Amino acid sequence: MVDGLTTGELALTLAVLVGVAAVWAAYIRRRPWRTRAHDEEPAALPPDAAVPVDSALVQRLYAQREWRDIRPLLTDDFVLVGREGARFGADALRDMNDRLGASYDDLHTTVELVLADLERPAVLYVRGRERGRARRGPDLDVTAWTRIVVAQSGTKVRELGPSSVISSA
Repeated sequence: MVDGLTTGELALTLAVLVGVAAVWAAYIRRRPWRTRAHDEEPAALPPDAAVPVDSALVQRLYAQREWRDIRPLLTDDFVLVGREGARFGADALRDMNDRLGASYDDLHTTVELVLADLERPAVLYVRGRERGRARRGPDLDVTAWTRIVVAQSGTKVRELGPSSVISSA
């Protein structure tokens, strides 16, 4: 007996705590957009001197959902930049696009603002809001900054990412 609790009561309390922890861990894994809602990737955030620009390439890229329409907008040496600078090829973007499409109906992104870095004009910073109706679980409503490096031709994307989520509902 510890502080008025029997061994059975302690075991039951411990079992409940372990059960709650397991449920919480499963919940967190299923809601990656929510659990990382305010993780900041400094490389994704525009510099103070960045200026607003129009970019037909960004508008086209963000409007596409089908890989056959996205791939022609990327360079042959395209890189998807992830958290902490991790680098992946175009296949990772295709896989991510497929997973989002399988998880959400009516998935669409609105480009809210495109900024250019005056010191590096090929680097754009896009603030976009992505929304979708979940097939299971909570709907998606995320606003994020994403860094994009445009190829010298200006017609294709060389790098996409990292992204920094600034809000989620």
